[in-house]
Amino acid sequence: MEAAWRGASTASSASCCINGALTAIWAATGEGRFWPAGVLAPTTVLVVSHAFGSRWLRLRLRRGPQHE
Repeated sequence: MEAAWRGASTASSASCCINGALTAIWAATGEGRFWPAGVLAPTTVLVVSHAFGSRWLRLRLRRGPQHE
């Protein structure tokens, strides 16, 4: 389980760094329209869906095969 959290933490950290850097560039350039939103929204959706999908898969694998 620790390895799973480490992987989720790495993905979240990378996403935060990239999104933070893009927001800093946007703030430094003085661009009026918030263009980093085009990257922030999809990466946030991907990180959150990856976290929930990984948790779901771990729980399914722990249960083992279900017999009908």
